[in-house]
Amino acid sequence: MNATIISIGTEILLGEITDTNAVYISKMLALYGINVYKRITVGDNAERFKRILNQEYSDCDIIITTGGLGPTADDLSKEAACEYFDVPMIFHKDIYDDICGYFERSGKAMSQNNKKQAYLPKNCTVMYNPNGTAPGFILEEQNKALMMFPGPPKEMIPMFESYAIPYLERISDQRVFTKNILTYGISESEVDKRISTITDFFPEITYATYAYTGMVRVRLGLRSDREKHSPILEKAVEKAVELIDNQYVYSTDAPDMQTALVELLKVNNMTISTAESCTGGLISKLITDVSGASKVFECGICSYSSRIKNEVLSVEKDTLSAYGTVSKQTAIQMAENVRSISGSDIAVSVTGLAGPQGDEGKPVGLVYIGIASKRGAFCKEFNFCKGRNRTRDDIRILSATSAFALAIDEIKLIKS
Repeated sequence: MNATIISIGTEILLGEITDTNAVYISKMLALYGINVYKRITVGDNAERFKRILNQEYSDCDIIITTGGLGPTADDLSKEAACEYFDVPMIFHKDIYDDICGYFERSGKAMSQNNKKQAYLPKNCTVMYNPNGTAPGFILEEQNKALMMFPGPPKEMIPMFESYAIPYLERISDQRVFTKNILTYGISESEVDKRISTITDFFPEITYATYAYTGMVRVRLGLRSDREKHSPILEKAVEKAVELIDNQYVYSTDAPDMQTALVELLKVNNMTISTAESCTGGLISKLITDVSGASKVFECGICSYSSRIKNEVLSVEKDTLSAYGTVSKQTAIQMAENVRSISGSDIAVSVTGLAGPQGDEGKPVGLVYIGIASKRGAFCKEFNFCKGRNRTRDDIRILSATSAFALAIDEIKLIKS
């Protein structure tokens, strides 16, 4: 079964907003074994939209659109769809009452043009919108379906979960089960070489590798009847870890390194704190992006200047003057002292040179990452620009990923 996703909005074409809806919908369709045949972005132009509908319905069973359902004159996707299918629109008083109620609750005056949002195609399935004024709908014609959703993600996602998922469950008896394997310290080409024989052991399995700054993710997939999902995928994960080498594998469940770290901390009832310089708070930010991080994250101190390193983190002035802010000695004291301040089980520190210029006679890309725990404190040196040109963002992301990897290793050593 094929699907096309159409994102409607001139602002997307102009790059004024990022189209996160298409990413979300693609992931959800994949879970239900539906092939995303194409993703298309079109401006607020009714004729172009109708041409795209005509093209895509020859190849697809489902078309899902986002955007173009607003009250303004350029929101014409609903009208264009009705013209394409030669279906009249009818007025829904209950929807109109919902729209009126929405404005009353928000204390805002309702414009007359909002009334157009209460008109939907005849015989469609209405998708009510509790978070906005634009309802969506499902229109089935000639054994094919058109689903139209509003553009704002805070409106589209709840509607998709309430209406599209039950619909997909009815029409598809397949599911795609996936597992992520996160690796660190090994290149994508080497990971791909090592895992390439996985299909010899498990022909039902598909795999793909994805390189990120500082890590490689392997996705294993299995398409299976939803009622007959077998342990094949779990066995394939075990084999994949064996093929790659367990020393490079940091998680077989998490989507990223920070999630793997947070989950490991939660499982072991441990807490963490951070002291950052060149990463500017990125490590703390990534950790607290993870749901449930409040259970494990004590504090983060962004000590960008030497003065703050000394006055807040108590890095000794003699250390700073003798070895510099970018040094093993400074990184260790940063980690030890933030652990002492926070009372956390483990602490991680980062100090380095993200560029564009070096300092203290040291090169761009030189980074020291400190770890402190009840086992003591240590520091690892990295040169992220050795033999490569890298940006400030590259160096910061590599520093964060490496800090997560070192923290995960330390937790495992504590618990071993």
